[in-house]
Amino acid sequence: MHTLRLKLEMDKNTAYIMEKRFRILAHISNQIRKHVKKLLSRLENDKQYQQALDEYIRLKKLESDDKQVMADMKRLSKFMNETRESIGLTKNGLEKYASVMQRRYKKNISSHQVQAEVAHIVKGVDAVLFGNGKDVHYKKESDFHTIPEKSLSGVAICFDQNNEKRQIDCYIKWNGLKIPVKYDISKPDMPDEKNYINESLSIGVIKYCEIERLWFKSGWHYYVKLYMTENVPKKITPGKSTMGIDEGPSTIAAVSESSVFLEELSPKCKDYNKQIVSLQRKIDKSTRMTNPDRFNDSVNLRSPSPDVDGVFDSPYTSSNHQTDGQPEVGRGLPSIDEDGTAKKKTKDLPPWKFSKTCQRNKARVRELYRRKAEYTKCQHETLLNSMIKDSSIFINEPMDFKALAKKARETKRRDKASVIKNADGTEKTVYKYKRKKRFGKSITDRSPSFLIARLKQKCEQYGMIYLETDKWKYKASQYNHVLDDYIKTALSERFKNIGAITVQRDLYSAFLQSCMDTVEKPDRKKCIQLFDNFVKMQNDLITEMKVSGKSYPACFGF
Repeated sequence: MHTLRLKLEMDKNTAYIMEKRFRILAHISNQIRKHVKKLLSRLENDKQYQQALDEYIRLKKLESDDKQVMADMKRLSKFMNETRESIGLTKNGLEKYASVMQRRYKKNISSHQVQAEVAHIVKGVDAVLFGNGKDVHYKKESDFHTIPEKSLSGVAICFDQNNEKRQIDCYIKWNGLKIPVKYDISKPDMPDEKNYINESLSIGVIKYCEIERLWFKSGWHYYVKLYMTENVPKKITPGKSTMGIDEGPSTIAAVSESSVFLEELSPKCKDYNKQIVSLQRKIDKSTRMTNPDRFNDSVNLRSPSPDVDGVFDSPYTSSNHQTDGQPEVGRGLPSIDEDGTAKKKTKDLPPWKFSKTCQRNKARVRELYRRKAEYTKCQHETLLNSMIKDSSIFINEPMDFKALAKKARETKRRDKASVIKNADGTEKTVYKYKRKKRFGKSITDRSPSFLIARLKQKCEQYGMIYLETDKWKYKASQYNHVLDDYIKTALSERFKNIGAITVQRDLYSAFLQSCMDTVEKPDRKKCIQLFDNFVKMQNDLITEMKVSGKSYPACFGF
């Protein structure tokens, strides 16, 4: 299955109706979420259900094959399922609840579209009940980008032969609307002078259509997304090599018998972040100026200002500070309402006011976020196509990027001592705390897991092979094929010696991945056989990158 997105030609009246229907879907969805939160609260307060859940978790932790334990778990599971069904916390129950609201808006939203939205909410409910989810959250109207569907009964796409213009007219029909579809099949964008849209429509059958919208500086642009039964048309021809991949939070190294890659993922995402931060500061400043009554007073705790006579007549003097430089609790500190944050919502507060410039800046921020996401996807697709042209077998060391994005749990101090000067000029030695932050921001910008997900999809599409090694036993970052031993190296060392030759750490790890014997160890004979060729390609690549004059991440080592 694959998708095909085509733009809709909208006028003002049709755009107004479209926006209204997205607003209706957002209202129905949030009402269902509100109902789900009430049902989850009922389960939390149900003592019998909570006792059964605790007992089920206790028995599951035993990991016993005893028949009595298995029978008790089955009995408890049946009781909990019946409890959820009795209060309507199931897919069928939520669909019945949503159908009542859908009847009020049946001229705009079909029952199948509401059922598809319920299916998305049920995934969140399952995460709360059976996974690591904490709660079901509401969703802003602007965050609804798709009106889902599950059949052709709602949005239907039609193709009619226009004999006057000698062309095929394409349009969608949806609850009284007839919207033309804009597409061009004359431009060849595939091998053999073929058109991608024409090939996609000719090889597959349309299962269902969804309405999608994207935010631009000028407003919403609407599209129809077609879900096709067959695989996507092939634009490139895969190579015949075996490629090893070593991916990090922001970079990727790939090595095959004929080529090497050392790339930074979406290198220009920092430029988008700078623009976004600059606009967000302007928005915050404008919001505070137009809504002074909606914010608490700000107090500077660290730099008290002197009175007219030069004396620090302030409750925040140096005598009220602890040894860590922070003010003590309960010694004349300002209340929480004096920290410069927005006040809590009450009936007495005036409504929010936003200037036209502020609203335009908000629209620009939303567009920048969309452009950054599209840029990252485009960079990933270009890189993957280059890799596929070279190889047809890909071997990767899997990484848990979700874990890398989280902060460290334990609070630790650094091994290296730091010298700090006191106010009186004396010095003291301390061991500072280690940073708990990891790679959350980098992973958000670079989307490394999306790259691997797309590689898996392309391998399935082109009939290629994707393999993963056991990262706990393979240990490509430690293995030395000359010594046939595992040697740990510090993460800060980006180059290391293999025999008498210096290699780049990430490229060498990718080289070892390409020489896989089993999922637990590389093929040492193959490593020895291909190592000289790898070193030559590595040196040529590094020389070329240095000559280019571009700026590269420090993790490359040069």
